[in-house]
Parts: sequence; C-alpha cells; structure tokens
Amino acid sequence: MSANVPYTKCTENSGPEVDHRFVDPGPYPVSRIGACATVAVPFVVVWMFDDLLLAGVIAIGCLWLSLSFRRRLYPELSYSACRLYLPIFLTYNLLGAHAVGLSNRAMIVFLTVGSVVGFAVGWLAVAPSRRFGSVLRSPRQMVSPTDGYFRSYLVIVVAIVTCGIFLALWIRAGELPVLSSDPNLARTQFFPSGYVASVVVMGLHVLAFVGAVLIFCERRFVVGIGSLTISLLLGYSTANRGVIFIPLIFAALFVGYRLRANVSFLVPFALVGISVFSYLGFNRGVQTHGESNYSRYIEDLGYSGHSQMFGPAMKYIYSTAQTLDQSIVFFPSSVGHSFGLEFFSPLLLRQSVDLYLKDAFGGQFDGYGVALGSMNAFYIDWGFTGVLVGSLVLGLLASLLFFKGYVSGEPRWIAVYCYFLTLLILSNYGHPFAYLYYIVEPLLVFFLIRPSPAAPLALSFIPAKGSGDSDP
Repeated sequence: MSANVPYTKCTENSGPEVDHRFVDPGPYPVSRIGACATVAVPFVVVWMFDDLLLAGVIAIGCLWLSLSFRRRLYPELSYSACRLYLPIFLTYNLLGAHAVGLSNRAMIVFLTVGSVVGFAVGWLAVAPSRRFGSVLRSPRQMVSPTDGYFRSYLVIVVAIVTCGIFLALWIRAGELPVLSSDPNLARTQFFPSGYVASVVVMGLHVLAFVGAVLIFCERRFVVGIGSLTISLLLGYSTANRGVIFIPLIFAALFVGYRLRANVSFLVPFALVGISVFSYLGFNRGVQTHGESNYSRYIEDLGYSGHSQMFGPAMKYIYSTAQTLDQSIVFFPSSVGHSFGLEFFSPLLLRQSVDLYLKDAFGGQFDGYGVALGSMNAFYIDWGFTGVLVGSLVLGLLASLLFFKGYVSGEPRWIAVYCYFLTLLILSNYGHPFAYLYYIVEPLLVFFLIRPSPAAPLALSFIPAKGSGDSDP
C-alpha cells in the first residue's frame, strides 16, 4: 500500500471528510533518540555515580525501550503499556533492589520479574489475537488531533470552581505553602481536609491537561498557554510536585498519541522531567533543613559532586525498595494482611495507606510521604500472591482500555487510557489507588471531551482516489 494514505478529519457541522494533511508516515525505523539514549545514558550514570551495576540495569531498560520502537511499529502501538510501562517498571525496581541494607533483596527481584510476567500475561489475555494483526497495523481513519473537542461550558465551570476554592484557601492560610519557611508542613495545613484537596488538585490537573491539548489546536494556542501556565503555577504554589507532573505526563502521552508521534520524542522530556523533579526535591530539602544540613545529609547517603543533585531521585527509588523490604518483615509476622481494606481505603473513607504505614512503622515525618510502590500496595493487603495477581489485573485493565481507544479511535477512550498509563508509571513510587480522584478525574475528562463526530471505525480502510493501491 502506498504510504500517502489520507486520514479523516471531522468537523462539528459535517461528517468525515478527507484531509490530505494527515498521512500515514509509514513504518518507523529504530528510534535514533532511543539508540543514543541506550548508549549514552549508562555512560553518564557511570560518570556520575561510579557504579557499573547501576549503569547495567539502566542499560537494560534503555535497550528494552529502544527495541520497543522497532521497525514496522505504527506510532499508536508504541504507547501500549507493555512497550512503555513495563521497561520503566523493571528498571525502577531493579535499581531499588540495588539499595544497601536490604534483607529481602532476592525476594524483591523475584517479585519484580514476577510482576512483569503477570502484567504481560494479563495484557495478552485480552489483546486481539494474531489473526487481527494486519487490522491493528493497517492505516486507519483518525479524527484530526488539532480539532478542539472539549465541552467549553464544562471547562469554564471547572475553572471557576477550582480557582474560587483555591483563592478562599489562600485567604484562609494567609500565605502559599511554597513561600513558607517549612513547605512540607505548610502544604499539609493548607487544605482543611483531604476532600477539599482532592477537588482542587483534580481541577488543576484537568485545566493543565486541557491547556496542553489546546496548545496544539487551531486558534486556541493563547487559551491553551494561559490555562496551562495558571494551573501549573497554582499547582507549584502548593509545594506538591505531583500536582505538576501528573497532568504534564498525562497531556504528553495524549497529545503524542493523537499526533501519531513516535513515543521516543518523550525521551528527552522524560530526562528533563527527572532532572527537574530531583532538583525540586533538593530545593525543598534545602528550604526545610538549610543548605549545609541537607547537603551533608545527601553526602551521607553517598551522593556528592556530580551526583548530588540527583540524590533525591535515587533516594526515592531506593526508599521504595526499603519500604517494601520493611513491609515483608513486618507483614504478616507482626500485623496480618488487610485483604483489601488498605488498598481500597479511598472508597471505604479510611486514612491513606502511607499514613497507615507511618503509624505501623512508628514514623514521625509530617509533610513527607512514604515511597510505597504498586508491589508494596498489593503485598500489604494480599501478600506475595497478591503482588503477582495484582500485576495481572493491572495488565488486563491496561489492555482493555488501550485496545478500546485504539480500535475505536475515540479521543475520550484514548484520554482514559493515557490517564491510566500515567498512574501506572507513577505507581512505581506511589500507590496505584492512593486517592478517590484517581477514579473521578478520568471520568471527568471523559465527559469533558465531546463524542467524536466520526462514524465508528471499520476493520477495513478504503484509500482516497489516486492514493495508490487499495489492498489493505
């Protein structure tokens, strides 16, 4: 088939019409960015941390990512969780198993590999069979990624409610947490309750996502920049980095998918994001403890010179494994498994799992969270079996959402999948179901996006006249 196959653009007042601007770029070769990262990143790690084992683990993850974007892979398929999430999960948790002082290192490695296998089995269990492979890899009709398809009145309502509540909280507190002498404590006191915090955070996430998407829409660039900037500034003022990074990752995945961009374009943004995340963590530690005290603390952890600025990022990774190691020792020998009470605590209106662990482990660190991770979240409630079965269930859900969006081409379902993928990526460090808005927010995004005016996608594709061979 000729590569110049036009895609379908849909307007609000008409049915699908052929738009020759959107063409199938054809198969992608192995990403040059991915290949360069595979070679360069491990050398940078050796230079910064002087650790060959650390560099080897990162090389494995980079190699997996690079091979995931191999030749004859259509762009949308590169956004599947098996190709994007699993190598990140494997790399993150194998790096964590490299932490010092672990008494269950072998078990953590086993659970990591078992979780990868369980997720892959769950994904393949509901993925289309091989006989549909030509359908999944054939050029398809797609709504133009530059069409504005948000319900404007709902977006305005979300903006007014979010900004109004935030202004009231600012007046109540007297200052923003980020300007406080102790931002970690101030951010816990800024919101009167977890429900108010969830409403504000969810609103900021949605406005940032809408703004990021509108940047790529015709005649909506200024509105998009304004919405994105305001929401990120308000999020940053809460001294909570998650408020910033969740919508940015979500929007990057969604926009990249809709623009049919090779996912390797996210690699430089990911490297910059990790650097900024670590820098913000370092800066917050300096604000709280003072520069000399916090720098000495980072040096005591083994990070000095070039690696000092990345010390907070590595600390997050190692803390995840150390928390899991402590949970394996503590549960069920001291306290029995919860069998769902902690995992589903947001639905049961109970305290969050990290607060539960703080109490269980006797931690005294107000304003700081616990590096939990998805494996630990399943282990606390269901033990070793729960880790493996939970990974399988996550694979099932990810596969269902991905192929629902891929086959239908509906922006609403693609958005829900991209949000779920964002939570999966962030669940390497946090709980996969930490807050109730993890369910409410994707539903809100789903209803904010208008249903596509395009007809349901057929399993065959008829190219426009003069585009070449009509054999799919």
